Amino acid sequence: QCQKGAGCTTEGTRSACNVLIGATPRSCLPRECEMVARESYNNLVHPLRIRRNSEMLSKLPHVAGSERDKFLAEETKSIFASAGLETEIEEFPILLSFPKTLEASITYPAESRRDLILDEKFFPNAGMQGWQDRGQPFNAYSANGLVNEEVVFCNYGRASDFSGLVSLGVPLSGKVALIRFGGRLARESKVKNAEKYNMAAVVWYQDTNDVGREESQQFPSGLYGNEWTMQRGTTAFNTGDLQTPGWPSTVDGPTLPIDDVIKDRQANADLPSIPVVPIPQSQVKFLIEELQGTAVPSEWLNSNDQQPFGCNTSLGIRNVGPGPVRLKVDVELTYNRSSVWNVYGRIQGSQQSDKTVYVGSHRDAWDYGAVDPVSSQSVLWELAEVLGTMVQNGWKPLRSIQLCSWDAEEWGLAGSTEFAEKRREALKLNGVVYLNTDVTVMGKNKLHFDLNGSPSLFSVVSSVLGGIAHNSSHTLGDIWISRLNGMEPGGWNSDYVVFEHNIGLPNMREAGYRDNHFIYVYHSDYDNFYRMANWVDPDFTGHQRVGQAVLQLMLAFSDDIVLPLSITDWANKLQQITATFKQDNEQVNITPLTEAITRLQAAATIFTQQQEQIRQDWEAAKTAKGTT
Repeated sequence: QCQKGAGCTTEGTRSACNVLIGATPRSCLPRECEMVARESYNNLVHPLRIRRNSEMLSKLPHVAGSERDKFLAEETKSIFASAGLETEIEEFPILLSFPKTLEASITYPAESRRDLILDEKFFPNAGMQGWQDRGQPFNAYSANGLVNEEVVFCNYGRASDFSGLVSLGVPLSGKVALIRFGGRLARESKVKNAEKYNMAAVVWYQDTNDVGREESQQFPSGLYGNEWTMQRGTTAFNTGDLQTPGWPSTVDGPTLPIDDVIKDRQANADLPSIPVVPIPQSQVKFLIEELQGTAVPSEWLNSNDQQPFGCNTSLGIRNVGPGPVRLKVDVELTYNRSSVWNVYGRIQGSQQSDKTVYVGSHRDAWDYGAVDPVSSQSVLWELAEVLGTMVQNGWKPLRSIQLCSWDAEEWGLAGSTEFAEKRREALKLNGVVYLNTDVTVMGKNKLHFDLNGSPSLFSVVSSVLGGIAHNSSHTLGDIWISRLNGMEPGGWNSDYVVFEHNIGLPNMREAGYRDNHFIYVYHSDYDNFYRMANWVDPDFTGHQRVGQAVLQLMLAFSDDIVLPLSITDWANKLQQITATFKQDNEQVNITPLTEAITRLQAAATIFTQQQEQIRQDWEAAKTAKGTT
């Protein structure tokens, strides 16, 4: 019911405010009452239902293409259908790779020979059901090969790490690079850096100095990673199916031959040309004990809790090699074309049904995936139920809304990319906005809220987050990371990529509570419901608030008579980016660019005035006509 109560003084609107939430359409109400009704929808987002969703989704490992993944696709369709949404499962094949052989062993010195354990440790009563069936941890699309060479410790595998080793005279060509995760650098980039120096293979590990604290706080006793934590993930730079680059994958459609894709690694720059193997820290210590040669560079030895990207490792590394320890690495991945499944749920708009607001998150995980991606997919399931309740109460959006449960995001954003490649022109013509969520709650310290994406969304996001409580004294807007410097375009690490870079659709690329706790168990066995429910978000109110934020943005774009996009915010962000570029590149003449931005800002001012005039005219028309 209308929250203004009997004291409402908005003439001619009392009867409309007094009806159940969902008067059709909300945009026919005066804006003040419309906003009151819209905000009341937040009460429909329920943390206990999200908890139920999270437990179901993360109960068992569900890598893309698996039977469990297919089961959850069917379950998602059932959730959408029960809410009254028009549903569809879209099946399409993509190229996946899984290990046939994945081994590593120390071959020299002779007295130190041993086979390394390439698996995570099982802990009973810690939410690891189905552990024995989830497969060995590996890195997708690694090159196959057998290598037996000396080891060089390369820190985080950054360009500066490799160049620092070269400046010290450390030979890199033909050696095995021992790299640790972190350093604000993606897996794929670490491998590419090693390839530039002609290294023979990469083995990498998660250092507990970066991912954990004392043992009493490490999983399964706490939320931090432990010495057995291993990070799965792709090593390719591709977006979409590797066999259908630039065109949609279909069951009977054309594809590149598998051999053409995976064998010529030098020609296909998207794929690594050397073997890649993840190793737990518990096994890396056997390598570190035998490393001699050049001392660790002094600039790597400045790490502490405030500067976590130096070389204060848990293993006490003091020499980088090369050798004399030698590591044999044997990798053989098998490649198969396998089915994956997107699921869609749609509500048709009442007046502009061809125009569509897309809201999506991915469903597939490398393992249990309680944070990545279940923290977002569980919210998507909840939003379906909320929308269903709203429709039952009489509400219908002005524009259509489509929920998208993507598959195979972890394999090069395949689900969303194939969807967009199949509908490219329709998305360009009728797409309104794409709202993406991926990781909604990272850790227990909910001190910062991150919502980023197209700068044109900045004003509407500011308004929405300012209306959602974080706690009794702060809103999400108060702890929003981007509130001072604006939203940032770009990026390539989740399902918004195809909408931003290929389609050109305004988009939200992420929304959620951010801290460093998630990197501790990223893509490991230990990102599971047991950890989520005990330490990360026990009452699931973090999930709930993210759901409320996404719901309000969805309603703003589906119901506002004028789309809440700010071209002025976009133009101002371009000016900010250009100014930063000029500071770092004083010799470059960017006058034509700055002049173009100035013209854009002027045009944006006029456009914004026209937007506001349309809103005012619309409100005046509604007031003159009454409540409908």
